[in-house]
Parts: sequence; C-alpha cells; structure tokens
Amino acid sequence: MYQMVSDIISDYPSAWSGIPKFATTFTTFSAKFESLKVLAEKERAYIVGVKDSRDSLREETAENAIQISSALVALAAETKDIELLSLMRITKVQLLNRSHADTVILLDRILIHAQQYSIELVEYGVTQELLNKMILLRDELVVKILSPRKAILKRKDTIVQIATLSSEIDLLLKNSLDKMVNVLRTDNIQFYNEYFNSRMVLSYGNNSGSINNTNG
Repeated sequence: MYQMVSDIISDYPSAWSGIPKFATTFTTFSAKFESLKVLAEKERAYIVGVKDSRDSLREETAENAIQISSALVALAAETKDIELLSLMRITKVQLLNRSHADTVILLDRILIHAQQYSIELVEYGVTQELLNKMILLRDELVVKILSPRKAILKRKDTIVQIATLSSEIDLLLKNSLDKMVNVLRTDNIQFYNEYFNSRMVLSYGNNSGSINNTNG
C-alpha cells in the first residue's frame, strides 16, 4: 500500500517539486520503500528457493534409488530371497511423499543392500558409478533437508528488519509528508484528497509494519 502513496505523490510533481524539504523527504521515503521491497523479496526467496531446490533434488534421488531397488527386487526374485524382496518393496511415491526422516531411512536401506550385493547387481545394470551417484545424492538431500531450518532463521531476521523499516516509513509519513501535504491543501485540493485517501487505505491495511504494506 506504500506503493499507492508513492504513485500519487509522483503523479503531482507540480504540487511539491518547488518545495525543497518535500522533495528530499519524498526521496528518503522512496529509498526506504525500495529497501523494503528488496527485503520482502528476500524474505519470500529464503523459503521458496530452498523448497524448490530440495524438491528437485528429492525427485532426482528417488529416480536413482528406484533404479537400484528394482535391480535388488529382480535379484531377490531370482534367488528367492523373501526377506530382501520384502525389504525392497519401496515405491517412488513413498520416497517423495513420506517424511524426510522416513525417506532417508528408505534410501539407506536401499544403499546398505546395494552395497552388500554390489557384485551381483552388475549383472542387472547397476554399476559402481550408479551406486556412487546415489550416495552423493543421498548426502546432498540430507543437507537440503536441513537447509529450511537455516532459511527460517534468516527469514526471521529479515522479518525483524521489515518491521523496523515499516515503522520508520510510517513515522516519516505521519510526521513529515502528511504535514507537508496539509500545507499544500488550499492550492492543491485534488492532490490533497487523493493523498489522504491513499493514507486512509494504508491505515486500514496496516498490520504493525506487515509486508502487506508494500502491496499497492
């Protein structure tokens, strides 16, 4: 909603451009508003970016794991190893939709048995290179799973910065720009009305410095 205030002031330069203090105050407001938008984008990116990256890696890891578990199922069926057959009844859906902890447990189960039968699995198309890839993907996924916790901490810090900057902007509006627009009321009634209509919208939409204020 700060955007609405900014747009209206920008639409009426003839009302205030000849007033040095108004011009410098509006420049300060604009700079703070731009900083707020950057923080808002950063706050969204912390979580969204980490989640997208993690989900993509989880998909790739699941694909790789199913290749290997399928070979283990084929081996178990041929050797009539009922226990191995039962343990390898793992689906891609399970690897993608279960909790992160459960997914890692299933991946480790596949890896343990794949390494145990690594020689036999060569005949089923599972090379050491493929096994090494799964180990690497599994380890990378564990790191990615922990990443959102770090991102949440960074996001909390950004939210505090957003709240502080929003308060600074609110004070700048209340104590400076509002007062100067009042001075211009007689000669610029349309500018005055539109400005304070936007301020009324901002007041109703204000949520203790919430980033919603940046949505114009």
